[in-house]
Amino acid sequence: MKEKSTALLDIEKIVKASEDSQMKGQFMAKNAQPLERLANKLGISKEQATLFAIIAYSSYCSTCSLSDIKRHLDCKDLDMLRLAPDLKALLQARLIRSNGKRGLYSEESYYVPEYILNCLLNDTEIEKQEIGNLNFETFILQLDSIFKEKDEKETSFECFVYDVRELITANPQLDFVTKLDRLNYDDKELVFLLKFCLSTLVDREEKLEFRDFEYLFDNERQAKAEFNQLRNGQHRLIKDKLVEPAGHELFGGDTFRLTEHGKETLLPKNCLKQAPVDLDELTLAASITEKRLYYNANDQAQIERLKSLLQPTSFSDIRLRMKQQGMRSGFACLLYGAPGTGKTETVLQIARATGRNIMQVNLSEMRSKWVGESEKRVKDVFDRYRNFVEFCDKEPILLFNEADGIIAKRSTNAIHAVDQMENALQNIILQEMETLDGIMMATTNLTQNMDSAFERRFLYKINFHKPDCATRLQIWQSMMPDLPENDLAILAERYDFSGGQMENITRKATVEHILTGQTPSLETLVGFCEEENIAENRPRIGF
Repeated sequence: MKEKSTALLDIEKIVKASEDSQMKGQFMAKNAQPLERLANKLGISKEQATLFAIIAYSSYCSTCSLSDIKRHLDCKDLDMLRLAPDLKALLQARLIRSNGKRGLYSEESYYVPEYILNCLLNDTEIEKQEIGNLNFETFILQLDSIFKEKDEKETSFECFVYDVRELITANPQLDFVTKLDRLNYDDKELVFLLKFCLSTLVDREEKLEFRDFEYLFDNERQAKAEFNQLRNGQHRLIKDKLVEPAGHELFGGDTFRLTEHGKETLLPKNCLKQAPVDLDELTLAASITEKRLYYNANDQAQIERLKSLLQPTSFSDIRLRMKQQGMRSGFACLLYGAPGTGKTETVLQIARATGRNIMQVNLSEMRSKWVGESEKRVKDVFDRYRNFVEFCDKEPILLFNEADGIIAKRSTNAIHAVDQMENALQNIILQEMETLDGIMMATTNLTQNMDSAFERRFLYKINFHKPDCATRLQIWQSMMPDLPENDLAILAERYDFSGGQMENITRKATVEHILTGQTPSLETLVGFCEEENIAENRPRIGF
């Protein structure tokens, strides 16, 4: 059977064929089909598709500098000038990002964002993130994520400012944006001001020092030049009385903060009182990468129904009607089944599809050896979640992942302190579920020992079964689209694996391909499957 063509296969073909090609006409003609497919998928030209493929190929393990591109194509300096507009177009389309120049003798390097790489890996459509028509709270969350990307990915200042300006331009309806526009600040002044606003709203930090701004620029020299204007009182933020000195820290140096005038002028009233303590707890719906999941027919129907119920319009209507009838309006759902069947990923994809952020609870961090401390932490989790419900325009999802221990049967004769603490934790969670005014989801591998009180409080309970043969074939096809259909059918029939196990085997096959340059044979894949079987059936250590 003919191998299926995917974006990744096209990228691989383009990269191999473009080596030493100088992107001349002969290369473009011989590789017209993969170039056209990739160009159409991304909405770019064939020349841009070639550059994208080269950068994407490097992005799985590193970045790609201008010199790397030049060497790969065997181009001269003048040829690289000709490619500059195409690189800029890819940057503006957010298909690639730039790390900028990190030193006097360094050069710009590029990478493809992780969510785009994942879309290519899963052969899903690359959807442009919706950044317009946001309320103030969601705008601030999105702005904060842009600043975090600058810090974590070391995005170039140019790309960073472009993202910030794009978000601001897309939300002219916000009073905050109108005030920013009136100030007419340049790029450096704007990001300084926004950093002060985010620090006040999100980080709850009043005082900022030089190290809080250093990451915003491509090098330390640029950051010092801007910060020194704050020190000598020449910065526009000082002159406009939006920022003021906040003292000198022994080890940190001079610090600055928003003035009361700045807060009153720029920030909406009461936003400081209503904002949650730490927005870093939220996984933003917009940051979740789309991933296609495969389920058995009955499981699929239940999940689609759940997704439909949690759509904002439907959910608001359901909550209103339940309240009118004197019923609890909170929505609790349990996802249970064997490991690797996609329970956690399903929550992520539901959140993405419904535009809901996720507050995930780490159960291990809630337990304390101190008497009464664990109970306080559990109550604090639900208090913070209530803040998020008020703060976000759509109720976020409170996720208890791998909640096996917390929903187990309570001890009837709790003599030991540990048993008493566990019972206390469970009782608090049960009470909170009674008054829940939002969405709670829990995932677990075990339900045989679930306390009946928890079972009653979960309105929806979805059992994730291991995929049947037809579903396993679909999963194999999505993970290994370049393998013959007959080989995949044999694997699907012979091995009763979960999606997680099939992903393990696919990763091994990818490593094998990287090491040998050969597509693994059916015999090799069968060997991987047998190894996975051994791991699954290995006896557990302990009592």
